[in-house]
Amino acid sequence: MKKGLLLIVLFLGITLGLLAQSVPQGMNYQAVARDVNGKVLSNEAIQLKISLLADGPSGKTMYSEIHEVVTSQLGLFNVIIGEGMAGLGDFTEISWGSHEVWMDMALETDDEYISIATTRLLSVPY
Repeated sequence: MKKGLLLIVLFLGITLGLLAQSVPQGMNYQAVARDVNGKVLSNEAIQLKISLLADGPSGKTMYSEIHEVVTSQLGLFNVIIGEGMAGLGDFTEISWGSHEVWMDMALETDDEYISIATTRLLSVPY
C-alpha cells in the first residue's frame, strides 16, 4: 500500500515538473527610436511593424505584427515580439529550426512603414 502510494506521488511529481517546463511564446526587444536624421524620438507615440522572415533579409514573411508604444525621455522603448497585433501568420507556428530567421523592424511614418533595421536572429544561452 505504501509502495503504491509512493509510486503515485512520484509519478505525479515528475509529470507536474515536466508540464511546468513550458517555453515562453515571445521575445523581449528593446531599442532607441530615432528619426531619419538620427535625432532621438523622446516621449513620442510610435508605431512599429515587426516581421519575421525566412532564410534572409529579403525572404518570405512568416509572421508580422504591429506595436504601438510611447518612447521614454531617452527614446527607449520595449516590446515583446509575439504579443503585438498580429498581421500575418501565427507566432506559435514559426518553424525556428527549419529556417534562418531574420527580423525586420519598420517604423510608421506618413501612413507607410519604412524598414529601419533587418537582423538575423541567433540563439543565446538561456
